[in-house]
Amino acid sequence: MTSPTTNSVLTKTKILPTGTSTSTRNWLGKATLLAGATLSLLACQEPSEIGLAPTTPVGVFFSDTFSVERSTVLLDSVQSNGLSGLLTGRYTDPIFGKGQAASFARLELSTAFTVVDKDKNVIPTAQIVYDSTRLVMSLQRESGFSYFYGDTLVPQQLTVHRLTEDIGTANYDIRNRIGYETQPLARFTVRPRPRTTTGDTALIARLPDAIGQDLIKLANTEEGRDATKFLAMNKKGLAVVTSTDRASLFQLSRFSYIAVYYHVQGDTTASSYGFFLSGNRFTNLTVDRAGTPLAGLRAGQALPSSATNGRTFVQPMTGVTTRLTFPSLLSIEENRRVGINRADLVITPTQPDGTFPGGGLPPYIALAEANGFQIARSSPNRLVQLVPIFPGVAINTTETSFYSPQVVTYNSRTRDYTINMTGYIQAILAGKRPNNGLYLLTPISSDIGPVSPQGALQPSRQQIYLNDRVQRMLLDGKASAKLVLFFTSSN
Repeated sequence: MTSPTTNSVLTKTKILPTGTSTSTRNWLGKATLLAGATLSLLACQEPSEIGLAPTTPVGVFFSDTFSVERSTVLLDSVQSNGLSGLLTGRYTDPIFGKGQAASFARLELSTAFTVVDKDKNVIPTAQIVYDSTRLVMSLQRESGFSYFYGDTLVPQQLTVHRLTEDIGTANYDIRNRIGYETQPLARFTVRPRPRTTTGDTALIARLPDAIGQDLIKLANTEEGRDATKFLAMNKKGLAVVTSTDRASLFQLSRFSYIAVYYHVQGDTTASSYGFFLSGNRFTNLTVDRAGTPLAGLRAGQALPSSATNGRTFVQPMTGVTTRLTFPSLLSIEENRRVGINRADLVITPTQPDGTFPGGGLPPYIALAEANGFQIARSSPNRLVQLVPIFPGVAINTTETSFYSPQVVTYNSRTRDYTINMTGYIQAILAGKRPNNGLYLLTPISSDIGPVSPQGALQPSRQQIYLNDRVQRMLLDGKASAKLVLFFTSSN
């Protein structure tokens, strides 16, 4: 069997039982098994598919020099409604610029607002005596620690305002904003202390009585018992903003609430009911990139890595991300039939230094299919088309197949992220997926499968965690994105 040729696009190394190089030795066992499985599969395929006839001489090849092109793009839109928390604050990042976030949220019933007397009988609303109203807001914490991005040593002035417009059910973008009253309902000074279990955990302020008196009227009514009817009343929500410069972003829990205190006429026992800020909600996020390497970046524009000294940038919630393309992928066939045994994309980011205000690299990454300068979505639920785990799912783009998006954890030992691209590459070579490139995303959870294995659609799982927080990453040089292929080919 003749040795494979080498060209400027793709260098292939034939795997033999002896004389295996160090770089391929660890792959040999996997490749051999995968080759056998692939040949069994491909022998049964129709001529229109990628495959080899059983009698065709074949070889297993390895390549870790396949061309991957990187560019930095500013996405046309970034969905920001229904996130896991209420992001607010300001930050200064020498690479990505100055950002500020404000969150807008409608009230939602926590449970049915039913008031009964001591004998458990529902009483007339007129017998409910209003006492006072409090706003209770808490920092969102995970394992005792709160999220931050920026300088948390600077105390922040947070204000809460009543909205003058209603929040609808449409999808909101980070560039959207709605009106609110100039005069705040409440003011707080926030000291997040994110790396400790102390610091501010709850912010409490008294609200005007008129707000509570309006809400208490809902007790023992249809609107107070039914969440849908409550939302139909168009009770306007709250805006949460800060005015402190050079500080940090932080996240308030969506289960912050307005507490209405009351008692039943003739009874001195105090009671309360909470209206959560977990209804329709979205975050507005604006960034000034003047004076940074991304000062010239515009929506609908791509900056090749050659224009940014070999670097590309990832900060998906602000719309900035790295686009990965494989322009020479189809050249792997070279007038022969090819089966992909294994394909891994290895992303090796620049290690954090003092310019990283977020404190470290994103714990997870995912890859979304590109659709121009937007992320490809599936209608009617606008589910993001992510590179999946299982090969067969890469071909099926119906919503019920989206149960296995691939979310990869950062490997602190090898200092990289490794994504299994086997199914995705197979689908492109088979003409089942477009070769439009991929966008790097940084979800905060691995639980972003919008469809359960049982087929139940739950799009909120993806919506809550995909664009939830500002996280950033730098890719520097060609070695920062490498496609490693094992493939079976005829000669």
